[in-house]
Amino acid sequence: DVVLLFSVLLIVMLFAGSLAVAKWGLYGLFVEQGLMLACVLGYSWYIKADFRKVFHLGRPRAIAVIASVLMIVGSYLVIQVIGGLITAAFPSLSTENTEMLVSLWENKPLWLLILAVAVVPPVCEEFVFRGFLLGALENKYKAWVAVVACGLLFGLYHMSILQFFLIGLVGIVLTYV
Repeated sequence: DVVLLFSVLLIVMLFAGSLAVAKWGLYGLFVEQGLMLACVLGYSWYIKADFRKVFHLGRPRAIAVIASVLMIVGSYLVIQVIGGLITAAFPSLSTENTEMLVSLWENKPLWLLILAVAVVPPVCEEFVFRGFLLGALENKYKAWVAVVACGLLFGLYHMSILQFFLIGLVGIVLTYV
């Protein structure tokens, strides 16, 4: 299930997602994320999965929320240091990424930028990675293997060799939390 769905997601992102972003810019990001979510929900429906179980839907315990916040805050500094080292080692690649993002974001309303960067992608990616993929991996492997594999798939999904380790580390932390 994991290999099939992840392969489909990469194909959808590479072809349909890239085309949507190239054609519609920032609005294409919404199309890309919607396609990704549709793939996961559609596949889950097709295999007749229990949505509550697969996507870990339920009310979190207070201690889990507190632990999550502390873990994210604690890992933030480490992630910033690693990000700074990567940027220092590969400044030209970092500049290219920044220029591409600025071209997508310029002259857009703040609410749209927040929605496109801080709301829609995280929600869709949570359904994919910490929902379906983590659940499928947990059924076959030990918890720590599932967490690391899910985090590394998260890094691969973002298709940047430059940022693979950083995003993979973020993915591992988010999956563990």
